[in-house]
Amino acid sequence: MLLQIQHGGASSKGFIGEYRFLPKSNYLNDGVEIADCSYRIEKTKGVLYSPSYPFYYRSFVNCTYILPQRKGHRIVLSSGEIRLGREATIDIFETTNGVGKLK
Repeated sequence: MLLQIQHGGASSKGFIGEYRFLPKSNYLNDGVEIADCSYRIEKTKGVLYSPSYPFYYRSFVNCTYILPQRKGHRIVLSSGEIRLGREATIDIFETTNGVGKLK
């Protein structure tokens, strides 16, 4: 990583900041990647991360997370933080008794 700061001719007090390195293993999906940015989730409980999280979501990325229906179970999705750009969309495809509907 290269941090480069350029400053014009005017003087300033400078800056103070903090940094830390986070292991990539902290941000792995609990699914198996079956195609580029498409995951199949087989576990009954786990975590999902967008590509490059906690950094910016890449432009023109279309990701799919497949969570197969389990008889006698419901799927509950929760998120602590969702920040999407103006042109981003989230589609959830819900199936009930084999009949799908797009929400």
